[in-house]
Amino acid sequence: MIKRQLDKLLAAGRGRQLVWLAVLIIISFLCLWAFSEFALEGERLRWQDVMALYLDPGCFGGAGPHDAFRLVVVAFGVFLFSALLISVFTNIFDNISEASRRGERRYRLKDHTLFLGNTPRLPEMLQQFTSEHPRAIAAVMTTSDVGRLRDLLMSTLGAGAMNRIVLYSGERDSEMSLRSACVAQAAGAYILGEPGEMDSDSLNMKCLSIIRNIRRDAQGRFDCYVSVENGATLKVMLYDKSRSDNMSLEIINAPEYEAEQLLVDGDFLPAIGPDDSRRSHIVVFGTSVMASAFARVCAHISHYPNFRTKGVRTRITFVDTDMRRFMDDFIATHDELFAISRRRYVDSEGKAEEFVPSDDFLDIEWEFIDSYATSQMVESMVAEWSEDSGEVLSLAFCDGVAADRIREVLYYGSRGFDASLCVWTPDGSDIIDMALSTDMYTGIRCFGSVHNPGADPLFTRRATRGMRVNHIYATAFGNGGDAGEAWRRLIVAHKYSSIVCANAQSLRERSFAGVRCDRRLFYECEHRRWMLSVLLMGYKAMSPGDAAAARAEGRGKELKKRFVHHDIVPYDLLPEEEKSKDRIIIDNFGYISTGSGLIVPERD
Repeated sequence: MIKRQLDKLLAAGRGRQLVWLAVLIIISFLCLWAFSEFALEGERLRWQDVMALYLDPGCFGGAGPHDAFRLVVVAFGVFLFSALLISVFTNIFDNISEASRRGERRYRLKDHTLFLGNTPRLPEMLQQFTSEHPRAIAAVMTTSDVGRLRDLLMSTLGAGAMNRIVLYSGERDSEMSLRSACVAQAAGAYILGEPGEMDSDSLNMKCLSIIRNIRRDAQGRFDCYVSVENGATLKVMLYDKSRSDNMSLEIINAPEYEAEQLLVDGDFLPAIGPDDSRRSHIVVFGTSVMASAFARVCAHISHYPNFRTKGVRTRITFVDTDMRRFMDDFIATHDELFAISRRRYVDSEGKAEEFVPSDDFLDIEWEFIDSYATSQMVESMVAEWSEDSGEVLSLAFCDGVAADRIREVLYYGSRGFDASLCVWTPDGSDIIDMALSTDMYTGIRCFGSVHNPGADPLFTRRATRGMRVNHIYATAFGNGGDAGEAWRRLIVAHKYSSIVCANAQSLRERSFAGVRCDRRLFYECEHRRWMLSVLLMGYKAMSPGDAAAARAEGRGKELKKRFVHHDIVPYDLLPEEEKSKDRIIIDNFGYISTGSGLIVPERD
């Protein structure tokens, strides 16, 4: 038992060893001095003599009184000071160094930003953080190998940036770990998750709950960003009405965010004006989480004026095997949307089933094809769509298996179809880059990679645009005030609604560029975008007749509490006060994009 405890003390101590050694030194000296004082006969050694021998063996000085005793004192001094003391200090430094390397050391930090998890996007996030905040401290807490992560960050960021990054080993769903990371004194946190986690969303929600509890009485500003993978989790969080005076919360659906990098600011989706009779047809290959997210982002932003002028709807098509099950799950997740959406199911033999709602006023329709990407039936369909002058075809390869989606996009990329192609490449685009360097494959774009140019790793650009949308509404219909503070006080649902509104502006600007037309077409596009967004967020529609009655009776607030909205109706049936909300957004294209030129209508 004593041996095990001594080994444990020597191996694990980072400071207690020194205390025990000091106690041992003092006791041994007192014992030697007492022996000299009371047990030796003849010429006695003063305590100063004993101390000199104890501290400095060179004081032995050859022959003298009590040589044997003096030799014992010197031996004790050599052992305790020259050997054991050096060993203890070395062991302490080694243990501290090893603990720091493993991320077990903790420091008293203040006004730092926590990154909780280790996603592939972490190096890019830290690079942006250290660039935007040259004096701020970033603390990363992860269950991954801290030593390996340190090596990766050092090679990516360099020694200068690493001086302001602290690496911790710990679990983000542990209150003790979060408290040790000084979350109560932090300025913000990014709750990210770890690679390959099956229950990442649940752990992130638990982490958020613990942080809220720890910071209940904390002072100062705290900005919290939570990443979730599942669309259902996002929908639940949008229902959360929690507010906090000292905590600003934003939920980011990670797959939607990756799709936004391609779809929002780029030109992958077509620009279609009011006189154009073509439709945007987006074909999503796969039924993965990313496939669903990609389709949702397209549904949020793909609204064109030719729905009013030509009656043309955007079509979003899913292609994969076992499609009936996916379709049922997708519809169940978004049942409020599909209650009033056109949809079509095509089985593996090409037989179609169609559903047309009685209230048919949405400008997005859906199609589900039960077949694999390279089947003869699907290839024939894609060839027909490609040759159709009334179609603007976009193909997105989002299969859950990397090898399959690479194989599929290369297959279609070599066929020469008149279509835009993209592929989800979260692990990098090296194979696609090599393929594009040949003359066989053309027109393939990649998204989801951490190295994609123009990325928004800290989610600040999308949040800034959303903040401007909210500021427009607040200035026109509310009390105005500081845009940043108003944004921080918003609930998650209102932030998300403002962000998806801002996301649609780029495509809309391209569609109306150089076009002279009735501005009413602009306003109606915004209303149809808003309807799709609130339906995807979980609000239910009423029949136009019931909606008019509810509006006349002033039951709007009561209905919203039950997630029913009486404004999900055709644009022509909206009252003027609601149409003015669409006008104010369209009239402020420039402000949403650049932050300048805010146009506020005069109030009556």
